[in-house]
Amino acid sequence: MFIERAKAGFRIAERKGSGIPDPAGHFGRFGGRYVAETLMSALIELEKAYRDAWADRSFHRELDGLLENYAGRPTPCTSRSG
Repeated sequence: MFIERAKAGFRIAERKGSGIPDPAGHFGRFGGRYVAETLMSALIELEKAYRDAWADRSFHRELDGLLENYAGRPTPCTSRSG
């Protein structure tokens, strides 16, 4: 449930252009990645790992489990009534 809300929020933010960079890392006509050149390969590697994990259903199951059982949102004790 948390993941679905996060994905929906990401899609809405992407459509509105509210801070989600394009594949090149640019925000509209401006922006980009402002890091030292020596960090670019590590940043690109991190971005690829993030995208791979985000596309993996087992990652989402594990994340949901951690959020529910470790981070405490929601817990088995959370009221389900409106």
